[in-house]
Parts: sequence; C-alpha cells; structure tokens
Amino acid sequence: MADAKSLNIATFGVIALALGSGCSSRDCHEWEDMKVEFAASSLPIDSFEAGLADFREWTGRERTCVKRVEIVPELKGDVVGRYHSHGRWVELHEDASASATVHEFCHALDHEEGEPSQDAQDVLGALAEEIDPERYSSEGARLGEAFARICEDGPGMVQLLNELAELCGSEGASEAATYVASIAFPESSTLDAVGARFSYDVDLIEVQGAEWTDSGLMAGGGVAIGSDLLALVTAWDESASDEAMLLPELVRINVDDRRVEERLSLPPHGGLHDSNGNPLLSPYAIIGSSDLPILQQLAGSGAGRAWRISSSPLGLEELSWPALGEDAFAGFEHEGLVMTSFGYADPLVIVDLADGSWRAVGEGQSPDFDPSRTDGFYADEQGGLGVFPSEYGLTLAAVDWNGAWTWSRAIPVPGSRVRSLFRAPDGSIVVSVVLAVAGGSGSAVVSLRYDPTDDSWALPSYGCDGLADDRWVALDGAAWVVSSTGTETFSLQLVRATL
Repeated sequence: MADAKSLNIATFGVIALALGSGCSSRDCHEWEDMKVEFAASSLPIDSFEAGLADFREWTGRERTCVKRVEIVPELKGDVVGRYHSHGRWVELHEDASASATVHEFCHALDHEEGEPSQDAQDVLGALAEEIDPERYSSEGARLGEAFARICEDGPGMVQLLNELAELCGSEGASEAATYVASIAFPESSTLDAVGARFSYDVDLIEVQGAEWTDSGLMAGGGVAIGSDLLALVTAWDESASDEAMLLPELVRINVDDRRVEERLSLPPHGGLHDSNGNPLLSPYAIIGSSDLPILQQLAGSGAGRAWRISSSPLGLEELSWPALGEDAFAGFEHEGLVMTSFGYADPLVIVDLADGSWRAVGEGQSPDFDPSRTDGFYADEQGGLGVFPSEYGLTLAAVDWNGAWTWSRAIPVPGSRVRSLFRAPDGSIVVSVVLAVAGGSGSAVVSLRYDPTDDSWALPSYGCDGLADDRWVALDGAAWVVSSTGTETFSLQLVRATL
C-alpha cells in the first residue's frame, strides 16, 4: 500500500474498504465506497477493521450511511470516538479498541433507523440515568449513549444472558438489551464464544478422627503437604467473655483414609479485629508451597511472623518474613519466592524470602487490564493466575515465576467479582464469578472452565455454582476444599470435585 506521501495527501492517507455492501436510504452506499482516513505517520487500522467486521457480521447490514471515518491521534474531550450525525461521519482515536468502533457505528445505526433510542424512554431510561449528565447533557444524548453501549456488546451477549438465566436462575437479558437487539441484530445468528459445556461431580466426605465441642468452628483454607491435606482450623469459645477466644490449630488429613492424622495447636487469641473493626476469625493464613507449606501470622502480638511447617510430626520452624498485613492473599511459595498480594484489590507481588524484598508483578509491561486491582488469585508451581478489571469486564491473566504476564483472556460473561479461581489437575482453569446483569440482583454465580491448550471457554452442563467454594487444592486427580460442619458438635468434611 502506498504511503500518505506517495498518495500526495498532506495530512491524511485515504483507503477504501472492499468489505461488502448496505442500508436502503438514498443517502447510503456500499461499504466499499466508505472512505477511511488516517494520520500520515502510520496505518493504525487493525482494531478498526476488527470492530467493523464484528459490526457487519452482527447486524447483517449490506450498506452503510457513514460517508467516511477519520482515525486521528487526538480527539477533543475525554473520548476515544465520536459519531457526527451532521455529515454522517465517524471520528476515532488511533488507540481506540474494536469495541469503540462498534460503539460509534451503533450510534450511526441508531441515526439511520430514525433514532429509535429517542422513543424508548420506558426501556432505556434506567440505564440512561446512570450516564454522566455532564458529558451527555440532554436526555436524548443519554438515551442514544445507552443504546450504543448495549449495541456494542453484540447479539451474543443477549443470547448468553438468556442462556445463563435458564442455567443459573439469573435474570437474563434485560428488556433494554432485548429491545436494542431487535433493532440492531434482527437477523443475526451469531453465537457467543461460550458454546461448549463441561461436567463435574462434587462429593461431600466426612472426615473421621477429630471433633470439636466449642462455640463454633471454621476451616480457613487448606494446602497440600505431600499426599495429604493440611488445613488451618479455628474454633472459638464464647463462654468466658463477650469477646470470643480464638483457638487455632493445624490439622493434617489423610485424603485416602478420610481421617485426621495429626493436630498441632497454635497460640489462642482473643478480641482481634480487622482494619474495619470487624471481629477477626483467624489471625493466621497458610501459604502453599512446592516444598513445605508456610504458616503466616497476620494479626495479634506476633503479626508478621512466619514458620515453615514440617510434617510427620507437624512442627514449626520460624522464618525471616516481611509483614504482609492482615488482608493479604495467602499466596504460594516456590524455590524461595512467594507470589502473593498485600491485600484484596491490591496488585500481585513476588517476595524473595532470602532478604524480604519484593517487586510488583509485570514491571515494565502494559497489559490490557488493570493490574493494580486483584479480584481473584491462585498460584502453584506453574505460576500465578489472577482476575482483574478491564475496560469491558473481568480478565483472567497468567504470570510466571519471573514476574512477567504471559497471557490474558477476557472472561466471556458479565461478572462483577470472583468467588473462586483454581487450576484443575488436568491443567484447565476454573473461575467462578458473580454475574453482573444490569437491573439484576447480582446474586447468581456461574463457574466457567478455561482450557489454555485450545483457548476455549465452557459453561457447566448443569447448575452454576457447584465450584464456587474458595481455596480449592489440586491433589490426587481431584480438587479439594476443607470445610466444617455441625451445630453443637463440630467436625470437618472434604468437598471433592472431579472434573
């Protein structure tokens, strides 16, 4: 392709897209007649072409009324795109995503169809009220923006939400989404990426060999220790005072025999509270390891201390350890490095046990998500997995033990937060998210399975939240969670998931 200079165009190079043909208005024309103008220094059109291809596939429109597109290095205002109804042209920032392209062409579609958004106050009004009135000063502008925001998700989202409603009991696609889809995608048969299904079995197994008669019992997570499970268990006694006395201990469970093999009591604590003043249920956390696990004290008079846990018999050997804080993720240790986070919604870090130094994951990289807010985290010998917010939802990302991001994938359901994240024994990744549906309660949870070998997502073949428990441990060909059960006398049980 000739550059702008050889085309004898001073400010813009001009290309024509031969992509197909569009609408019936006499002001409209075939797609190949729409001009795309770009800054002379480069050809930043990959995202634009991808977005336009999505728009054409989703809408099935054979003609367009957009006369030209300008891709520019700067736009006025805090926007990445703008549709100009007077003159029928689209302006895009050179860094605009494919979704931004779809969004602006959705504005054009609304205009071409006689602005049905303006007659839909009853269905688009609730979403329009959430749009910034300083940026979109009129009600009509906010209704048009609401239409375009729904439209840019494509027809697959409407189908997916209705499918999840049947599968999970969530609310399904909103009336607004259904309305926009009926106008923008009346003949589309496009399917969302989540078409596959996976099955799993979950068993509850009673653990023999130990009972507690205290006021309550909580199993605060488990890790593998050899071929066994090591659980951090905290009982509490409310008989002595208003403040519950916490009675923590380590419990080693033989998963083959379903029996407690060893118990190691830890110093009791009373009257502990977190930074928000809420009672603290456990002052400790267990950090899994490719060698032997680590016990970390998060609160109380010994906060910041840590011990290596030995097995058979259970024992503790104190380590030199940086204080991570009471809200830290438990993390995982591999060859003297600990991958963890200083707290919920904080970035991931790697701590060097040799000197207590730490560094943020992904230094020098520019991922397509916000790495400063970790919503879900899991790590093992292979590296770490995290869920992070991005421009259009949640993103699953992987990091290696050198601290570099290796890949990221958008989670293909509208999730608001993560309930669980783990790597299954077969190498696939399971993530459970709370569904975020506009106008919905946000209470439904769906577990998805991602297979990195073929870059595919799958929904469960039945139910939605069977894998939503926190702190799964891969061991002996299954995934395990240690939990407590009982009302007056308490014991432990294992949740075993076979995928």
